[in-house]
Amino acid sequence: MIVLMGITVASLDRLPIVSTPYGCAFESLPPITSLFWVPALVVEPILCMLVLWKAIGVLNGRTELSALLARDRILMSKSIFAELTSMLVAWLVDPLYVSFFFPWTIAFPSLFGGRLLLNIRRHFEPPEAPEDIEMAVTSTTLQ
Repeated sequence: MIVLMGITVASLDRLPIVSTPYGCAFESLPPITSLFWVPALVVEPILCMLVLWKAIGVLNGRTELSALLARDRILMSKSIFAELTSMLVAWLVDPLYVSFFFPWTIAFPSLFGGRLLLNIRRHFEPPEAPEDIEMAVTSTTLQ
């Protein structure tokens, strides 16, 4: 990865980002920079397979928490792999299209990380009785 960054920086003669009506776009980058996504595209399926292997390996002694963690991690791996694949294809077609996928790059880890934390919290939280739930309503009047 460091070698790839070094080759890219060495081949730049100016800042390769231009402003377009659709956002920022990259231009004049060497085609080898599409390899930027390859390490992540290799690691994500490996992580997904390791989680599957671990989840299947402890199938008999599996707890609800381990099933929850495995389910969320597999869902996260598949989504991030699909997003990275989309970015790679967009980069190879036209680097301008990569800007359409940048919001997902930020959203997926945040979304799935929050989902994982909420599921863990729900797992360890004691169940509440229905009579303990209150609904507060306030009313205001204009004078």
